[in-house]
Amino acid sequence: MNDFVEKKVRDIQKAAESVFDELEAATSGDAAIEDIEGAKALASNLLDQYNDSLNGLELEDREEVKMKLNYVVEGIREKLVLLKEAPE
Repeated sequence: MNDFVEKKVRDIQKAAESVFDELEAATSGDAAIEDIEGAKALASNLLDQYNDSLNGLELEDREEVKMKLNYVVEGIREKLVLLKEAPE
């Protein structure tokens, strides 16, 4: 994996930290609707960034990026499911 791809992986990992914090706060019982919607938007943007980072990569690099970021992507998706299931 080249330096450019490694930087993208690090950038997504770093951005995921704040997204996880926002999602955690949004899944708390006392989160405002605006906070929940904001967390969903941040998560959606990060997932879009992840998907965009895969475009144009060679198969080997794409698979390596997927492997390195799988826990991030799955964690965000799990939190989004919790938000969708939460009563309003």
